[in-house]
Amino acid sequence: MKRIPVLTLFAIPALFFASCGSPEGSEATVTDATTPVETAEATGYNVNTEASQLTWKGSKITGASHEGTLKLSSGTLKAEGGNLVGGNFTIDMTSIDNTDLKGTDGYEKLLGHLKSDDFFSVETYPTATFEITGVTAKAGEAGATHEISGNLTIKGITKNLTFPATVNTNGDDLEAKAEFFFDRSLYDVKFGSTSFFEDLGDKAINNEISIKVDLKASKAAM
Repeated sequence: MKRIPVLTLFAIPALFFASCGSPEGSEATVTDATTPVETAEATGYNVNTEASQLTWKGSKITGASHEGTLKLSSGTLKAEGGNLVGGNFTIDMTSIDNTDLKGTDGYEKLLGHLKSDDFFSVETYPTATFEITGVTAKAGEAGATHEISGNLTIKGITKNLTFPATVNTNGDDLEAKAEFFFDRSLYDVKFGSTSFFEDLGDKAINNEISIKVDLKASKAAM
C-alpha cells in the first residue's frame, strides 16, 4: 500500500482521502512517550497562533482525497544560542476544517463526521498537544536542518514521533517547519481502518495521515 505524507507536526488524525501517490513528506518514527527535555534556562518564543499554519491530508484506498486545516490555541518554543531545544503547542481540535468541499453539500457532513466519535471525538477531546522531547541538528531531504522528537497526544493517547524539520532563527523571530505522515490507528481513530475492520473493500481509508506544520514565533518579552 502506498503511503501519503503529513505536513504540520500535529493532528491529526484519521483524516481520509489523500492522493495515493508517493509521500511528499517523511514517515514519522513512532515510539512510546518519553520525558520532555529540560529547558528552564532557554529563551522562550511565543508562537503566533494566527500566522502559524497546520494542515492535514488523508485518503481512501481508491485515491479520493480530502484536506484541510487546524488552528493552534497556544504554543511556546525554546532556544539556546539561536538553536531550538524544546517547546510545545496545543491544537484546537474543534477547529478542524475542510478546504476542498467548501460550498458543496458534503462540507458540513464531512466536518460532522471528523468531529464525531468515528474520528476525533472533539467533544470529549477538544485539544491535541505536541511537546518536544529532543532536537538534533541533522541535515536531510527538502532542506531539513534538524530532527525533532516529541510526544503527540490525540484522544488522550500519547506516542513519541520523530521526523525531519527545518528550523530558522532571524533576530527575535524563530520559524519551524515540518512535513510528515503517521499511522492514525495508533490513536484509536478507527473509522474505515483495516487495522480494526475486515472486508472494507474500496471503503477502506488509509491509516496514514499527512501533517504539515509551519510555526512562527517571536521572542517573549523579558
